[in-house]
Amino acid sequence: MAIREFDRITLLRDDLNASLHDQLATKQLIVTHYGIYWNRAQALRNLTYGPMANPVSAVMSGMGTHCKREEIQAGWFGPDDVTTPYSPVIVEITMTVDGKRHQIRSVYSPPKEVSFGLQFPDASAAIFAAIKKATDELIAELANDLKS
Repeated sequence: MAIREFDRITLLRDDLNASLHDQLATKQLIVTHYGIYWNRAQALRNLTYGPMANPVSAVMSGMGTHCKREEIQAGWFGPDDVTTPYSPVIVEITMTVDGKRHQIRSVYSPPKEVSFGLQFPDASAAIFAAIKKATDELIAELANDLKS
């Protein structure tokens, strides 16, 4: 499935239904936020300050790499969130189940740097892997919560 051919809410509904149908069948679910962010800051920094860097760009290369979470509106990730040096995909899902709020922020680190764009199959694969990771985390949280 290409990026332009998917509906993230439908994917979420189908995954929740497949995993937790019996537990969620009588519940009211409301998705209040579903964001997918491709943070390309490091890749762009590598292009700008890469092997041909001059003394000024070498000094500037670390600028913006230690932003605090509250300073970034969307797509923030910390050094402990990534497992590869490549541009991560951050997925944020906030929903309520019968009025109880659940929030997931998941960071997916692709195995290689991926060109972003609807025409690139690697971009689709990375986005779907990020969505699956976030959805699996949400399902685990919901399953744990529904047990209690």
